[in-house]
Amino acid sequence: MMMKRILRAPDAYPLALLLAFVGGYLDAYTYITRDGVFANAQTGNMALMALRLARGEWADALHYLVPIAAFALGIFGVREARYHMRKKGRSYHKIALAAEILILVWVSFIPQGAMNPLANVLVSLVCALQVGAFKTIGGQAYASTMCTGNLRSATEHLHDYLRSKNPAALTRSMQYFGVILIFILGALLGGLITPPLGTHSTLICCAALLIALIVVKNPS
Repeated sequence: MMMKRILRAPDAYPLALLLAFVGGYLDAYTYITRDGVFANAQTGNMALMALRLARGEWADALHYLVPIAAFALGIFGVREARYHMRKKGRSYHKIALAAEILILVWVSFIPQGAMNPLANVLVSLVCALQVGAFKTIGGQAYASTMCTGNLRSATEHLHDYLRSKNPAALTRSMQYFGVILIFILGALLGGLITPPLGTHSTLICCAALLIALIVVKNPS
């Protein structure tokens, strides 16, 4: 019974892998269908925005600023939801997952072209909800929508294991490398599935998030 509760916790490793798959998939989706924008990697969008500004391409720079602002708004919203839900003694994790599903269903019906900025805003909002609500694996910080920090943590724990031979450090390292691998797999499948399905390919993520919504248990 205790093991089942652990596997259903908001910071359970299987859930982290599922969310990493969604994170990688959505990056591929927005890049392919929504004007080459990375909805998850706001660092990349910031760099691309700066390059457009350096060239004097003001309209194109705004194109990247919009998802950045949407991501920040999503993080703010998660924090606000967390504040109110904790006052009521309730969890916000299921609410975040349900909101992600509803938004991605909406995105799947937004046509490509002039409406791409709206789609990018919504996907960036989804990623912010996810990374804001699910931040740890067994108490250790991680990110399901980007991998730079995960790669750092994986390498640091691997170094610690090689120096100390502590098996816990090796376990942590392999967990982080596993998240990175699943993120890449999600991006790979997103790259394969998105071209034939087009905008509707976000429904694949909805299916994965629905599993998460069913499985995750609100902490008591």
